[in-house]
Parts: sequence; structure tokens; C-alpha cells
Amino acid sequence: MHTLMPVVFVPHGGGPMPLLGDVNHRELTRFMQSLAADLPRPQAIVVITAHWEEELLSISDSPAPGMMFDYYGFPPESYEFSYPAPVILPLPSRYNSYYWRRISRRGWTTSVATTTVPLYR
Repeated sequence: MHTLMPVVFVPHGGGPMPLLGDVNHRELTRFMQSLAADLPRPQAIVVITAHWEEELLSISDSPAPGMMFDYYGFPPESYEFSYPAPVILPLPSRYNSYYWRRISRRGWTTSVATTTVPLYR
């Protein structure tokens, strides 16, 4: 029997700064780490982001998404970050519908990495 995981909203703070150990984001990073400690480890994570727009709701199904740096003015090391998270393919058929469209050209935005790396590094 499968146990349902809770739905969690995780804020990502100021761009890549939590990933860089920024002092002003330490409380946020501690919150995310404690959240992960309180939850069972998931088999998969679905991330919903508003960092790009499409005509229809879209699911990225790239087997190896790269990074999209959708910000500017941050320290040079913030543009070198990579997030080689495993991707589960193919997506289950329950996600196939006229409400959704699969796209393969999108990479991870830093908001994806910023919200999941502190949870499950």
C-alpha cells in the first residue's frame, strides 16, 4: 500500500542565494532541511513553477535537463551550478490529457534546485 505524501509549498528566497550559503538565507535553508527530516523520503517530487510560460500547462520530460539561469547580477559561482537530478520517464499516462502538453526543451530553473537541494541533498 502506498502512503500519500503531503503537498508542501517551499519558497525559494532570493534566486540562488540559499545554494551559495548566503547568511541572509540561513533560516530558510534550516527550515527546508528540518522539513526534509520530518517527512518520509519521497519516490518522486513534482515541482510546479511559474518561471516560464506556455500556452497550455506543460510538463517537462527531458531525460537530462540542463540549468536555466533566469536571473542576473548574482556572484559568478551562481552561474556554474548544476543539478543532475534523476528524471522519471516516461511520465505515467494519468498525466496525458488535453490539459497538459509535454515539452523537452526546458531545463531546470534555479527555483527547482533551490527548493529541492536543501531538502534532499
